Amino acid sequence: MWAAEEGVPLKPMWEALDGNSIGGLLIDVFAADMTAASSTCGTCGAVRPVAELVVYRRAPGTVVRCRTCGSVLMVFVQAHGVTCVDLAGLASLSQAGPVLPQERDTRRALCPNERTGECGRNEYAE
Repeated sequence: MWAAEEGVPLKPMWEALDGNSIGGLLIDVFAADMTAASSTCGTCGAVRPVAELVVYRRAPGTVVRCRTCGSVLMVFVQAHGVTCVDLAGLASLSQAGPVLPQERDTRRALCPNERTGECGRNEYAE
């Protein structure tokens, strides 16, 4: 689709970005930097890093397509504060790097004798 305003040349309504544009979204969903992860298209079998996929962010959600055949690989939609993810177009998605550290549980165990580590009940303080 193309859009034009008076005196402005035609330009695409849906600007294609690369997979790096959803790096933050992928961290929110997978708790890891997935832009370097290897993706395999379920339609054509093309294997490439997520950073090289084609991303459209102006749809009702974020749509990720295969750069080789154009098939939809991933769809991310926000609904009621929850990110819904559809990965049906992927044959595989693998990430070899480290997973980002999770938020630590800020509760601490209450032990009667912290020197020996002996705890009676497993109680937590907020």
